Amino acid sequence: MSPSLCWPLARRNGLFAPVHGRYDRVQGAGMARIFGIDLRTLALFRILLGLAILADIGNLAPWAADFFSDKGVLPRAAALEALSGYRFSLYLANGKTAFVLLLMAVQVLAALALILGWRTRAMTALNWLLLASLVNRNPIILQGGDQLITLLAFWGMFLPLGARFSIDAALDANAAPAPGDGHLSVATAAMLGQVLYVYFFGALLKESPIWIPEGLAVYYATQLDSFATPIGHWLRDQLGLTRALTYFVWSIELAAPFLLLSPVWHLPLRLLALAALVAMHLGFALCLHIGLFWAISIASLSLFVPGAGWDWLGRRVYPPAKRRIALFYDEGCVFCEKTCRLLRTFCLTRDNPIRPAQGDAVAGPLLAAHKSWVVLDA
Repeated sequence: MSPSLCWPLARRNGLFAPVHGRYDRVQGAGMARIFGIDLRTLALFRILLGLAILADIGNLAPWAADFFSDKGVLPRAAALEALSGYRFSLYLANGKTAFVLLLMAVQVLAALALILGWRTRAMTALNWLLLASLVNRNPIILQGGDQLITLLAFWGMFLPLGARFSIDAALDANAAPAPGDGHLSVATAAMLGQVLYVYFFGALLKESPIWIPEGLAVYYATQLDSFATPIGHWLRDQLGLTRALTYFVWSIELAAPFLLLSPVWHLPLRLLALAALVAMHLGFALCLHIGLFWAISIASLSLFVPGAGWDWLGRRVYPPAKRRIALFYDEGCVFCEKTCRLLRTFCLTRDNPIRPAQGDAVAGPLLAAHKSWVVLDA
């Protein structure tokens, strides 16, 4: 089913409807606290997802002719023979290198729009379509990170990725503000489940004795000269350390769902699991040449950043004095008002007021004197 049909159907049946109020009312580690995602966290994920897409296209663009055109290793005729009936790819519409580069350029623009939060839902859908097309054009050369980023973009279509720190949030004056920063829906649970699926089932599939009980998986991985980095070359001589790291990788992947979704000691266990998983992926990046899998995985883990972290950061970056700052604009100047909205969204907080200068005894004369918008400590 196409995204254009999926979304209205899901909205009509309430499958992806948010439950903001429940998020704020539930005490302790309830369903909303465990399976909900903070809107500010979704904004962070949106930015990281867009950056990962840009990096992915940057890696693949120099090889456009070799891997994605009819002049390369897999012409369209051969790709169509291997492509199953339910798969599709826009890259199969034309085999010229110029067309491949055009689609990649469109993806770059869509990723930039996603980072800025402009037409966020449409740009998320477009990025998913182009990512899926890229994966299906030549799946032989791609790796797990390409599959994961495509799935993340798919579930992102059903989430309010542009509700915070975005052009959409700044300029949509008619949108009713959410009663809180929490967001709970079937889509949030599905997105978190998608991320955890990678780790939990990845651990279950590690059935070889080189994982448990031998603990030699990291040692063998670093023996592959084509994958190992200089740090990996050093690590493979430390047998005791490689055995400990093998046990660590297997254990944290298996335990990740239970730690990240634990109703007991929810916040400390989630932070502990996040730190361990991020450290694991950074270790992969330092020791092995595995493309962008580590970066895409860290972007997916950002979805578990708790709202308490944003509250803590907000109290330090935006103390009460900064929250009193008011922005004034020339009444009737739509451009001026939009500029103030953008400044508030990206530089201040939602608590900072925006008002017409003509209605203020101090800001009005300043506007008339300087012919510009005015910032005052309210």
